[in-house]
Amino acid sequence: MKKNQGFTLIEVLITVAIFAIFTLGIYFTYANVIEVIGKSRNRTLGSEVLNREIEIIRNLPYEGVGIIGGFPAGDLTQSKQVNFEGNIFEVETFVRNVDDPFDGTVDGDPVDLAPADYKLVEFYVDCLTCGGFVPLTFTTWIAPRHLETSTENGSLFINVFDASGVPVSGADVVIENSAVDPSFTIIDTTNASGTLRLVDVPPSNNSYEISVSKSGYTSSRTYEIGSDENPNPLKPHATVATQEITSISFSIDRVSALNISTRNMFCQGVPEIDFNHTGQRLIGSGPDVLEYAVSYSTDSLGKITVNDIPWDSHTLVDTDPYYGVGGSSYLMPVTLAPNETKTLDFFVDLIGSSSLLVTATNEQGVALTGVDVSLEKLGFNESRVTGEYNYLYSDWSFGGYLSQDGNIEENLVPGQLTLKQIGGEYPTSTNSWLTSNTIDFGTSTANLLTLSWSGNTPGGTQISFQVASNNGGAFNYIGPDGTNSSYYTTSGANLSNFHSGNQFVRYKVYLNTTVSTATPTLYDLDIKFNSGCIPKSQVFWADIPSASYDISASKSGYQTATTTVFVGAGWQEIKVPLIINE
Repeated sequence: MKKNQGFTLIEVLITVAIFAIFTLGIYFTYANVIEVIGKSRNRTLGSEVLNREIEIIRNLPYEGVGIIGGFPAGDLTQSKQVNFEGNIFEVETFVRNVDDPFDGTVDGDPVDLAPADYKLVEFYVDCLTCGGFVPLTFTTWIAPRHLETSTENGSLFINVFDASGVPVSGADVVIENSAVDPSFTIIDTTNASGTLRLVDVPPSNNSYEISVSKSGYTSSRTYEIGSDENPNPLKPHATVATQEITSISFSIDRVSALNISTRNMFCQGVPEIDFNHTGQRLIGSGPDVLEYAVSYSTDSLGKITVNDIPWDSHTLVDTDPYYGVGGSSYLMPVTLAPNETKTLDFFVDLIGSSSLLVTATNEQGVALTGVDVSLEKLGFNESRVTGEYNYLYSDWSFGGYLSQDGNIEENLVPGQLTLKQIGGEYPTSTNSWLTSNTIDFGTSTANLLTLSWSGNTPGGTQISFQVASNNGGAFNYIGPDGTNSSYYTTSGANLSNFHSGNQFVRYKVYLNTTVSTATPTLYDLDIKFNSGCIPKSQVFWADIPSASYDISASKSGYQTATTTVFVGAGWQEIKVPLIINE
C-alpha cells in the first residue's frame, strides 16, 4: 500500500523562515542602495550650490568680496537659504582680511603697515531638508590685482580662554560697531589657538561691541561705559587706534548646575521657597555689578534645578517671608567648577520676627559636627548640638494621639496629660497609657539619641515611656534594654541602639499613681535625633527675642569659642570658627 508523503509543520516553518530571511536581506540591501544613492545625490546638489557661490566670488571685484553690513564690507550675504532641486540649502559665508608674514605682520618685525594682504573666504553649506547630510566646507583665498597700500586702520585681536587658561577653539564671536560709517557686524569663530584676528579695521574709540559664546559654555561680552545696567564696566567696548593692535581676552567655560531642594527636619519638601542667588565675580565696579545674579523659587515639591550657571563661588539667600534656612548641605558660598553639578539641600523652618543660624567650622572653614552651642542672655539660656535636632510635642488634645486605655485625660487642659478622675479619685490599680501617632522622620538614616520630657510628679506618681520604631511593619514597644518589660523613667535618657536607622517611630507614655488624690502631669516631650536631613554643622533658633546674645561653642579637641551677636529683625547667620588644641 502506497503511503501519502508531505511536509511536516517544522519543515514548513523552517522553509518559511529561510524564505523570510532571504527576502528581508534583499529588501534591506535594496533600501541601503537607495539610501546611498540619495545621499550621494544630495551631496552632489550641495557641491553644485557651493560651486555657484564660488562662481559669484570670481565675478566680483576685489572690493566687493566682503559681507553686507560686515567687515570687510562687500556684496556677499552672511547667511542665506537656497532652494535647489527641491531641497533647501543653508549657505554661510565668512570673509577675513589676512596678514601674510611674507612682507611682515602687524605684530611682527618689521611691522606691516598694510596688513590686509589678501582675503580668506570660507563657505559652509548644509542641507536643511536632507536626512544624514554631512555639511560641506570650502576655503579659498582672493588676492588683489595690485599691491596693497598703507592704511589708517588698526587691528583687533580677540583671545578666548577657559577657566584653566586653555584656548577655546570654535567660540562664536560677534563684533558690532555702529559708530563708524558704514556701521558693520562681524560674525566669526576663534581658531585652534582660541584667537580671532581682525586686521585693517577702522579706528574707533570704545565702540567695538564684542560678545563671545559657545554651545554649552558661559558667555562673555563688553559693555558700554555709562550705561544704566553697568556704568563703570571692567571690560568696556574695545578701542582700535590707527596702526595699533588692540588685544582683548575673554574667559568662558562649560556651564554648571545646581539641584536644589527645600525640606523640613522630616525630609518632607517645603514648596515655593524664594531665593536670591549671586556669584562673586564682578563685571563692573563703583557701583559693583555682579556677573551672575538671579532670583527663583522652589516648585510645589520643594525642588528646582538651576542650569547654565557660571563657574564661581555662589551664595544663595532665602528671601521667603515665612521660612528661614536652618542649615544646608554645603556651607555658603558653594563653589562650582566648570561642567559640575551639585545637589544643594536646604533645611527650612517657620520663623518668627527674629531668627539666628549658627554655623560651626574649624579655622579653615570646614564644617564641624557634634559642637555644643549655647545661646545666652538675661533670662534666656539654650544649648543645641550641631548635626542634631529636636522633635517637640506638647498637645495631645482633641485626637492628637493614636490610642489610649481610657484612663488618660488629654482635653481638660490643652497641652497637659493627666490621669482621669473617676468618682473624684485617680485610678491606682493600673499603669495607664497613651500611644502617639506615628512620627515619620522621612528617612531610614534617622538615629534617635535622647528622650526628654517635662512634667510634675507628686509623691507616689510616675511618668515612664517605651519607644517603638521600624521601617515598615509592627510596632514593638521596648525600653532601654530592648525588651517590653523595661521603661525609660528618667528625662534625658539615651535611647537604645535598637532605634537607629528606622524611619517610623511611636512612643507610649505611662502614667500611674499609688495615691488616689494625686496624678502625674506631662507637659511636653522632646526626642533628639539626627538624620540625613539635618545639617551637620549648624544649629537654628527660629524664633527668639531681638537682643544681644552671648554665644559659646565647644567640642572635644578644640578650644571653646565665644562671641557676641545682636539679633535684629529677620533672619541672620553667624559663623563661629573653633581652633584646635595644640
